[in-house]
Amino acid sequence: MARIDLVVIDGPNVYNTVAQLLIGSDEWAARARGYFLEWFDLDRLVRHTLSMSREPRLGIVIFHSRKALGKNDYRLEQDQTDSFWIRQGANPHTSIHSIDIPGKQQTTMKGTCSRCNQEVVTYETSEKGIDTSICTYLLETVDSWQTVCIFSKDVDYVPLVWTLRRKGKRVLVCAGDRNESMSALVLASQSAHWIDREFLQREFYLYSLFCSNGIMTEIYDSVTNMKQLETIRVSVGLRQCVTQDSCIKYGSNEVVGIDIWHGGHKDLAEEFSGLIKGCTSRFPHLANAFEWECRANLLCLNLRCEPQHGAGISRWLEKNFLLLKWRSWIATPINI
Repeated sequence: MARIDLVVIDGPNVYNTVAQLLIGSDEWAARARGYFLEWFDLDRLVRHTLSMSREPRLGIVIFHSRKALGKNDYRLEQDQTDSFWIRQGANPHTSIHSIDIPGKQQTTMKGTCSRCNQEVVTYETSEKGIDTSICTYLLETVDSWQTVCIFSKDVDYVPLVWTLRRKGKRVLVCAGDRNESMSALVLASQSAHWIDREFLQREFYLYSLFCSNGIMTEIYDSVTNMKQLETIRVSVGLRQCVTQDSCIKYGSNEVVGIDIWHGGHKDLAEEFSGLIKGCTSRFPHLANAFEWECRANLLCLNLRCEPQHGAGISRWLEKNFLLLKWRSWIATPINI
């Protein structure tokens, strides 16, 4: 595939698309806001989705507003959205454009209340000005690039796509998942890419492992009263799988490896095994993506890894390492 010169992201649209792809578990409901505020990176999503070996020549440009994002478990209020977008703009080769146009677009929605069974009318507001700002930006910069990828599933971009194609430009879109394969926007573009639900699920599992109230912290809190606590050591890093039979069956041979050394103490080993089984059972959709291996002196986690998973772990630990209760267990430098 020819090098992509520019990636343009309709920020609120992609945020909601990602959230919709992850909805469906109690674990998600409990950690959704934290995942977006602390872990999720649009630039890493772009690189994985487009399988990019090089950065876009003109970078990644995210358009957003300062209004609240999402709804229910993944809703971010205005002060949280400010933090979210600033963090996105601080990532490599990424810039943000804040669009603050007075007014709002409102859609009337009818439905049935799950509690009282009565028909209700709700009003959903959407961002104003982001789509027209992206159109204006691409038309103003049209002489500076040849290939652009637009991350959005909003069909309002169809006229823009046709205009750019008439000017001889190559226009790619990422319109969510494959359920959008027959949308007008996809059909208007020269090539379509899809957000990988499994990639997002593995990302969310990694966040659930490492976050300050996550699985590793649950394990730490559960064993702190044991006498052998000082024997526990943890190492985290990327490693290679020698053969498919020794690990997970998948295409790449690289995994995120977490080893918990318990020194062969039977009570610790039993406690760890029980905790891990309980924790991982909360992520049944990842059954083919990771495995725990119990050995005489340690427990090993192998989690199917993409390059952007390693980048996410590195970024998060760099900023949050001192917040981890279990940091005293780290025996060697984290190698991600």
